[in-house]
Amino acid sequence: YMFIDAPAGILFWFDNETVTQIVVFQPHSDEVIIQEGIGLSYIQIGDSINTLMDLYGNPEERVNTNHTIWLSYREKIGIDFLLSGQTEKIIEIRFNVGFPGSLQSDISIGSALDSVLDVYGGAQKTVKTNRDGLENFIFGGNKVMYEQVDENGVITTYKFIHDEMGIIFWFGVDKNVTQIVVYTPYSGKPDIAAEWLGIMQTGDMEERIIGWYGEPEEKVVTDNMIWMVYHDVAGVDFLIDNDTKEVIEVRFNRGFDWATINQISIGSTLIDILNSSGGAKKTVRASYLAHENLIYGVDRVLYEQIDAENITTSYMFINAPEGILFWLDVNETVTQIVIFQPHSKVNIKEGIGLDYVQIRDGLDKIIDLYGEPEIRMEENDTIWLAYREKANIDFLFEDANQTLIEIRFNEGFEGALTNGIRVGSSKEEVLNLSGGANKTVQISANDTLNLSHGSNKVLYEIVDGGNNTVAYKYIDAIRGILYWFDIDGISTQIVVFDPY
Repeated sequence: YMFIDAPAGILFWFDNETVTQIVVFQPHSDEVIIQEGIGLSYIQIGDSINTLMDLYGNPEERVNTNHTIWLSYREKIGIDFLLSGQTEKIIEIRFNVGFPGSLQSDISIGSALDSVLDVYGGAQKTVKTNRDGLENFIFGGNKVMYEQVDENGVITTYKFIHDEMGIIFWFGVDKNVTQIVVYTPYSGKPDIAAEWLGIMQTGDMEERIIGWYGEPEEKVVTDNMIWMVYHDVAGVDFLIDNDTKEVIEVRFNRGFDWATINQISIGSTLIDILNSSGGAKKTVRASYLAHENLIYGVDRVLYEQIDAENITTSYMFINAPEGILFWLDVNETVTQIVIFQPHSKVNIKEGIGLDYVQIRDGLDKIIDLYGEPEIRMEENDTIWLAYREKANIDFLFEDANQTLIEIRFNEGFEGALTNGIRVGSSKEEVLNLSGGANKTVQISANDTLNLSHGSNKVLYEIVDGGNNTVAYKYIDAIRGILYWFDIDGISTQIVVFDPY
C-alpha cells in the first residue's frame, strides 16, 4: 500500500498494513497540472496504448472504429483517451467532470467561459452552428468560439478551440467548462481538401449546409445547379448538383482561414502555388470564355486571362488530378481557392464533342473561344481551323453555313471518352471497348479518306505501294466517331462528327 499527503509533504509505504518506509518531501498542492498540447507529466500525447493500460489498467469502456480507438476511465479518474487506430498512440486526452487537475493558469473543470477567454486572449470569432458543423470545425480552429444551437436556434453548448496551443474547451449552457481536450498543437492552417472532400458527398448537402451556416446570403437555383453563398459569415460558397444534392465545388474566398496541404491560402502568391505544385505544364493567354471552359486542359495549366485589349486581368491555375483550382488577381495574389472531386481528363462525347464546343456550333463561337487559328485553310467547300500548338485540336466546318462538322483531337489532348479511350490508346483497346469491327479492309495510302467499304464499325488497314501496312483507321458512324492509328496500332487522332 501507499498513502500520500502532498500538502503535508509526506508519503507512507506499507507491507501487510505495516509501515515499511516513510518519505518526506517538499509540500505541494495535490492538484495535477494539465499542459496544453502535451497532457500530464506521466501520460502524454503520443504515448502508446500499452503505456496507458500499464498505468490505468483495463478501461471501463472501449470503442473501436475504422480510424480510432476510444478508451474511457471516466468513473475512476475522470479521463478518456482517443488513440489512432493505425498506430495505437494517444491523439487526444479528454479531462471530464471529476478530474481534479487544472492548467497552469488555474483553469479547470467548472471554470467560467469568460475566464478561459481572458487567459487565451479572447476569441478571434464567435459563430453559431449545429452539432454537425461544430464537429467538422467548419469555421476553422484558430481561437474560434462555437455556439452550438438546436433546431430552434437555442444555444445548447459552447466550444472554444485553440489549434496553436493544442487545446479545446467544452462548456455547458451555463458557460462553465465541462471538458478539456488536449491534442498536438497545429500552427499551420487546416488542410482544405482533407477536411472537406471527405464530407462533400454524404446525404442532402443543401440541407446539411443550411444546418451549419443558416440560410445563405445569396442563393441561385437553376435546373441543374444550386449556388449558396456565405461570404460574410464564413468566406465560402458552394455549388451543388440540383438532382443529387451533392457538392460539386466548394469555393473559399477572402475571410476563410484554411489552407491547402502545402499551406497555400487566400493571399498566397502565384510563385507559392507553382513552387508547391511542381510548376505549370503549360501557360496560356486566353479570354474569359476560354478559361472558364478550360479549353487548354486541366492538368497543371496556368490560364492568363486577357481582355479585349489583350491586357492581363487575372490568372487561374488548375490542377484537376489534385482536385484544386486557384484564382489570382492581376498582382498574382490568390483571391479564391476551389476544390472539387479530382479528375484527370476532359470528357469527349461521341457524336457531340465537348461540353463547351460541339458539332453544329458556328465558326464564330470557336474563334471566340480559341482566338485566331494557327492555320486556316479553305478548300472543297470546307474551312479548316487548326489550334494544335495551343490546344492539340482542330476543326472542320461546312463553308456554306460555317457550321462545325468535325472536331479532331490530336496527340497531347488531355481528354478521353467516358470508357477511357483517349489519344494514345491502342487499337486493341479501342476495338474491345467499341464492340469490335464488323469487317477489316485494305485501302491505299493514296486514298486514306476512302470510306467506300462502309462506315459501320469498319477497320481500314492502310497500305503503301508495296502492300505494307502504314496506318489504320476505325470508323463507327452510328456513334459519330473515327480513330486514326499509327503503324504500331496506337491512336494518334480521334475525330467526332454528326452520327449517321
